[in-house]
Amino acid sequence: MYDGTLWSRTKRLKSKRSEIPQLKNKGTNLPSQTDLEKAEIIADHLESQFTPNCFGDPNTERTVEKFIREFKNEIRTSKFKKVQSSEIICFMKHIKINKAPGIDSITNKMLKNLPLKIILKLTEIFIHMLKFRHFPNCWKTARVLPILKPGKDPTHPVSYRPISLLPTIS
Repeated sequence: MYDGTLWSRTKRLKSKRSEIPQLKNKGTNLPSQTDLEKAEIIADHLESQFTPNCFGDPNTERTVEKFIREFKNEIRTSKFKKVQSSEIICFMKHIKINKAPGIDSITNKMLKNLPLKIILKLTEIFIHMLKFRHFPNCWKTARVLPILKPGKDPTHPVSYRPISLLPTIS
């Protein structure tokens, strides 16, 4: 039923999520009872797979530091081409509507249906982001979702691979 409210329209545009079955806890071999336990089990598994960059080699560290200094200097001295609303409109026409949204839950379908007034405001935001060289942290924050690998046992956390969903607008 359509009641015309913003929230009802938003709800219709959002996609449905698939359920993750009970997962076996690696330490206790007991099944998870809640969604929070499932999330913790998957997070623990992903953390165990993560290996941070450990350069250790002083030459590598010096090379990286030099590159960063040069890059920062290059950014300070370079001029960016001003963003045009026509570029944003062109981008919006070509985005696929069946892609999953990021942490902001704004879908591509929502972006495609933005009124011109909002696109003009977005243009201003992008211009100021480049001018002040600031990229909002919320646009760099991803929603990480576990995706079941084909043919794998859904009760084992090793059967899932992570995907990171950034806000489309970023």
